[in-house]
Amino acid sequence: MRFTLCLLAVTLGAAELPFEVHDLTIGESVATHGAQLKLLGVEETRDPIARAIRRAQVTLSIDSQTVTLDCGNYNLPRTVGRVQVDCSVTGGYRKGEAADPWKLEKDARLRTWPAGVPWLPPGAWKYPAGQRWFATATQIGNEPTYIDGGDVATRKQIYYHTGLDIGGAEGFTPVVAATDGLIVSLAGKKLPDHTAPVIAPRYDVVYLLDSRGWYYRYSHFHSLDPALKLGDRVIQGQRLGLLGKEGGSGGWTHLHFEPHMQFPNGKWGSLDGFAFLLQAYQLDFPTPLILSARPHRFVKAGEPVTLSAQVLSGTPAAPVAPITRTYSKPGTYSELFEAQDAQGNLARDSAIVSVLNADTPEAPYISLHASYYPSLDARAGRPITFQ
Repeated sequence: MRFTLCLLAVTLGAAELPFEVHDLTIGESVATHGAQLKLLGVEETRDPIARAIRRAQVTLSIDSQTVTLDCGNYNLPRTVGRVQVDCSVTGGYRKGEAADPWKLEKDARLRTWPAGVPWLPPGAWKYPAGQRWFATATQIGNEPTYIDGGDVATRKQIYYHTGLDIGGAEGFTPVVAATDGLIVSLAGKKLPDHTAPVIAPRYDVVYLLDSRGWYYRYSHFHSLDPALKLGDRVIQGQRLGLLGKEGGSGGWTHLHFEPHMQFPNGKWGSLDGFAFLLQAYQLDFPTPLILSARPHRFVKAGEPVTLSAQVLSGTPAAPVAPITRTYSKPGTYSELFEAQDAQGNLARDSAIVSVLNADTPEAPYISLHASYYPSLDARAGRPITFQ
């Protein structure tokens, strides 16, 4: 399915939400942006090995039109009649997460925008990592964590990854502020009057508060910019430090970037920011064609798996065909997808497959995170560092 990013200008007050959030139980209806929306059903597909949710879908009625949406997992809002709508998370996820980072109390969380408007006002976010889109591994949109080899059959608690994990090169990739903001927590210290429960100070973490009232967590810094001071204000695009793997990173080098907001139920929780991240990247680094072969897949050796890629932006000259593979040995595998548009622009992304031993699925498997720098301005004669 192809999605079109709308970057038209809109006018919003600083504290105004550009979208509506609706937490609904099955059978519940709500009026939104001139349309009538009803949650008809929720389907959650779990793998037979770890019993983790690998796909969640909601069925909706929007002005009597029935549609089914995939939730989280690198999916973008879809236009249906007078509205754009997406699903951030469904109720089954919180049963596998001890911390419940979403604070969803019903069957599904839906967000709506009027048709044709941007998901955030243009320029509201800047892309926070100084590298190409999908330059390396990511964990986004309630995807079960996997990059550290942790997607195994025996784990008692599934960590469905909230926030936006952007892999990169340790000590090389710069991290910048996505928004203007107040530094409310820095290197383990916190301003005492900021008591929102989503703030968890740590030595490798920065929290910013923007004018909309959202808190942003930036984690796993290799080093923080020495100019940063608790209580200071930063401007959008200001350097915060270098990407690393400190703190609870799982041992892989990445930026954990996570916005939090207070939801209509009064609770603070994690906000799905994937669509906003893509919109910010396209404004900062316009890219004609973008593919996504994510999230990762999870199978036993000897079992067939069908992989596919969706188009996040642009129009390929031909459909991107799915592929089916069977892996005989455990490990981590990748398969390259490629598309080209009518102007000759190429887009590529790799599907990652975690393959477990068929006889002993609890056994660890090899997992490797490769990265490089620079990725935005790579050219002949310029050194590139691989890690």
